[in-house]
Amino acid sequence: MFFMIEQAILLVIGALTNVKWAWIWGACGVAAAVLYFLRDLTFLWLILLGFALIGIVIWRLLKLNKK
Repeated sequence: MFFMIEQAILLVIGALTNVKWAWIWGACGVAAAVLYFLRDLTFLWLILLGFALIGIVIWRLLKLNKK
């Protein structure tokens, strides 16, 4: 839990100061901590994976339509 709080603080500080590596590192750390806490709940992993795939598809479509 301490790791997730530490990474969330890094994420917020990186976002507020506009330091790209800090908020990317913080986001990856928070994601890893959440996935670690959900290691026994397979259905939540699948739900998160589905939302991630939908998000990636929407992001790519928006990026392609921008050109």
